[in-house]
Amino acid sequence: MEITSIGYFILPLGLLLSLNTKYVYYAFLFFVPFSASAVINIESITFGLQIPYYLAILWILKTLIVQTLASNNDSICKQSKRKIFR
Repeated sequence: MEITSIGYFILPLGLLLSLNTKYVYYAFLFFVPFSASAVINIESITFGLQIPYYLAILWILKTLIVQTLASNNDSICKQSKRKIFR
């Protein structure tokens, strides 16, 4: 596995942008035309992770984590209210 030269820049930038879902989505849209460049190259299976795919993975993971935590918090709040008022 080899990190490309652009990967050294995009990997931390993507993690930083993933703190806000809106910014990682805009970065994804910006990097769609750069589909020929890869963040990580894996030579054993001849695969390169493209920049838009990397940013889309971060965006999806962030959305899933936020939705999961929000649904867990709602169910925890509902359960705690039931216990308090009974």
